[in-house]
Amino acid sequence: MNYDVIIIGGGPGGTKAASLLADAGKKVAIIEDSHWGGTCLNCGCIPTKMLLGAAAPAELIQAQQRLRVLKGESSVDFAALQNRIRRFLKGSSQTLARNLATRGVTLLEGRGECLGEGRVLVKTAEGEHEIQGTDIILSCGSRNAAFPGLSPDGDCVLDSTGMLALNEVPESLIVVGAGAIGLELGHFFGSQGTKVTIVEAAPHIAPLEDTDIADELRKVLTKSGKTCLEGVRAQSLETKDGQAELTLADGRVLTAAKALVAVGRKPNSDGLGCEAGGCTLDRRGYVQTDDCLQAAPHVHAIGDINGRVLLAHAAEHQAHYVARRILGLE
Repeated sequence: MNYDVIIIGGGPGGTKAASLLADAGKKVAIIEDSHWGGTCLNCGCIPTKMLLGAAAPAELIQAQQRLRVLKGESSVDFAALQNRIRRFLKGSSQTLARNLATRGVTLLEGRGECLGEGRVLVKTAEGEHEIQGTDIILSCGSRNAAFPGLSPDGDCVLDSTGMLALNEVPESLIVVGAGAIGLELGHFFGSQGTKVTIVEAAPHIAPLEDTDIADELRKVLTKSGKTCLEGVRAQSLETKDGQAELTLADGRVLTAAKALVAVGRKPNSDGLGCEAGGCTLDRRGYVQTDDCLQAAPHVHAIGDINGRVLLAHAAEHQAHYVARRILGLE
């Protein structure tokens, strides 16, 4: 069980690195504990964009109706849309796995843990076994973060994964966190008739954007019927009497059929054995890397796990670079 490269994490970064290295003749093993394609494909970017894409035609029709140049009606069959999304995601994940296998990549379904220089423990449903590799790539991604008192309970209080799995459009929705995830899902469900209230602790929504962009976005959201509460902190959120109940720091209490907690991401570094592999974690749990994305001798960290840019295309770009570096081309 010796490999040239062992990759822990089968998301966009890990699978891209595996493909490139295998095509170059390297013996590669990749370990994934959830679903091939990672968060982006299965419960992030792709299903979210499919929701938004389905809602876009109706919004265009409504815009032209307001200009009195078009008559018509269009609505989303949410159950059919969700069924299509699930089929597409399952097929894409399976195709990705087959393509890796066709390239000669060894696919291991389970959790990977660094044991020391070039050693990785693979934990599967059948048991544990150790494999060895010359180089290791950590591409374990990230997961939804939560603050004390604001943890999803799987009932009325959900994270983005739970929201994407809904079978019905909720009558009302509280969105805690007005970053990309909260705004995108709030936009879609608002377009389907859900009464949406967005709560952001920062001075303005879309806190990573400039204030003038946030101001224009707020106008658009407000005009479409959404409520934006900015500069107010959420104190507690729980399911109570069959509804989500949010208590704000100023004492106000909001209720809705569902609540989405979208307060950021956290790295999947728990149980990864980073220290045993010679890596260092920062205070938030991200793997620290140098300018060459190296975390330790013969260990690289790419994608969300290094905390640089938490975006799928950034993970793929880093995968290209690290693969070329391992191949001696960088």
